[in-house]
Amino acid sequence: MKTAFKILPETSLDKTYDLLIEIGRGGFSLTWYSLMPFKMEGLSIYQAQRNSDDFMYADDLNKLLASETLPPYRSCKICYNFKEGMPVPNTCYDAAAREAMLNDVYGFTTGAVYFTQPVANTEFSYIYRVPKAIDDVLKNRFAEATILHTNACLIASKKELELYCVIYNSYIKCILFKGNELQIIQSYDYQTPSDVAYHLLNICNLHNILPESITITLSGFVDMQSSLYEEIYRYFLNVQMEQLPQEVDITDEIKAYPTHFFSYLISLIQCAS
Repeated sequence: MKTAFKILPETSLDKTYDLLIEIGRGGFSLTWYSLMPFKMEGLSIYQAQRNSDDFMYADDLNKLLASETLPPYRSCKICYNFKEGMPVPNTCYDAAAREAMLNDVYGFTTGAVYFTQPVANTEFSYIYRVPKAIDDVLKNRFAEATILHTNACLIASKKELELYCVIYNSYIKCILFKGNELQIIQSYDYQTPSDVAYHLLNICNLHNILPESITITLSGFVDMQSSLYEEIYRYFLNVQMEQLPQEVDITDEIKAYPTHFFSYLISLIQCAS
């Protein structure tokens, strides 16, 4: 795995942190934070090799964790961020049918572990599956961790926005709301800025939305001077970078970077806490 960011928290006998892990096809991140007051204390982000299969990814992850001495933490939450998942109304949810529903949508697989997460302040749950090889590595290293899914957390926290987009290194995550009602939550691979603009325009087309009338909120790895931002702004007039909540603090080292780079991680931490 390639290291994208590595800002470790201060270590001392009187400091104990909580740890949030997010992992998906594009990579793996660890965020150390403290509560009361809320502060992001450290951050490590690693990018996975493109097109690696489950066992290659699990092996790379295992080697990375074996080589790292992690700062101490008192609790751990793991946010899975794999694409194979979907929201299901509680009136339609059947635990016995969960595996069949996901296999129907994403194809049959034998090497997966299945989960369900209720979505806060809604009337549906998020069902998803995770490669077993990767789940085994994380369970061996973080045996007491609470398991969540990025999508379930973001659905619950972004209802006031219209089109919310997280930019990862190889894919984007898009969440569309109309009248506070969820319309779509999906991840799309991209290679060029034009790919990103195409996916955003296609979402608007499918939902009869004029690109110039909707507000897009961006989080993740995009800079206002980048070709990616310029490509999005070419078609969408109302583009904003996500701001951190006022009650959230971050260390000076993390402040050296645009705060929207990591704002989605704050949302995950707030969901998990």
